[in-house]
Amino acid sequence: MQATFGIMFASMSVGQTVLYSTDAARAQLAAERVFALIDRTSAIDTRDTGGRKFSDNANTGVDIAFTDVQFRYPTRTTLPVYRGLSFTIKAGESVALVGPSGCGKSTAIQLLERFYDLQSSVAANACDAKDSRRKTKGGGSITFAGTELRDANVSSLREQMGFVGQEPVLFNMSVEDNIRFSCPDASQTDIIEAAKQAQADSFIRSFPQGYKTIVGSGGSQLSGGQKQRIAIARALVRKPRLLILDEATSALDPESERQVQKTLDELMEKGHQHSTIIVAHRLSTVRNANTQRRAVLVCIH
Repeated sequence: MQATFGIMFASMSVGQTVLYSTDAARAQLAAERVFALIDRTSAIDTRDTGGRKFSDNANTGVDIAFTDVQFRYPTRTTLPVYRGLSFTIKAGESVALVGPSGCGKSTAIQLLERFYDLQSSVAANACDAKDSRRKTKGGGSITFAGTELRDANVSSLREQMGFVGQEPVLFNMSVEDNIRFSCPDASQTDIIEAAKQAQADSFIRSFPQGYKTIVGSGGSQLSGGQKQRIAIARALVRKPRLLILDEATSALDPESERQVQKTLDELMEKGHQHSTIIVAHRLSTVRNANTQRRAVLVCIH
C-alpha cells in the first residue's frame, strides 16, 4: 500500500513538472533576451573616456554651428527630418527654434546633446556598435565650441549644457536639494543666486521652511509655474555654457505660463553670458529672442 501511494505521489510530481516545463523554457528565453539587452553597447556611450573634453569655461557662452545637417530617425528611414539644415549661434546669443509640432525642433536638441549622431541617418544609439568616432561621417556636421560633436566626449559635452523640458522632474526632497541635484558641489550662495535668476527666490522664501521645504513626489506640493522655475534654477546653478529651454511653458496653465515666461524674458533681457536655445511652437512665446544681440530661427522641414 505504501509503495502504491509513493508511486502515485511520484507520478503527480512528474506530471506537475511537465506542466511547468513550458513556463521554464519561456522564462529561460526571456532571461536570455533581458541579459542580451543589458549587455548591448550603445555607439554613444557616456562611460567612454575617449573624445575631446571641453575646458571648464562656466557661463561663458559657446559658438554652435549646424552645417548642411541631414537626418532621418532610424525607425522612420523614409521620412527625412532635415534636408540640409544650417544655422549658427554665437557665444552669448539667444536663438529661438520656432515651428509647428513635429517639424523637428526638439530633434535639433537631441542631435546637439548627442542622443543621435549624424551618420548617414544611422541611429547613433544602435546596438553593438563600435566607436562611433571611427565610422564614416555623413549627414553634415554640428560643431560645439569648434569641435565636431562626433569627436567630443559625451559626458564632457553634456556637462556644458543646462536643460529644461516641458514637464520638470522634481524629487521628494527639499527645494535646495532639487536645485543642487545638477551640481552636487554647489554652495548655498550658488543655489540662492540661481533661484534669483529663475525668479524663484521670493516664493521659496515664502514657504515656512524656505529652501528646506520638501516638494513632495514629483513636486506635488508646488504649482506648475513653481516647479518650472525651480527646474530653471537647477539648470542655471551648474553655470552652463548653453541653456536649452524645450517648450518650457507649453504644459502650463495660462497663469503659470505667464509667470515662467516673465522669467525667460528677464533672463534674455539681462544678457547672461551663456548661450540660450528656446524651443517653442508659437512665435509669441519667444518674442524677446529677436531683440538686442538675439536671433530667431523659424524651424521648417
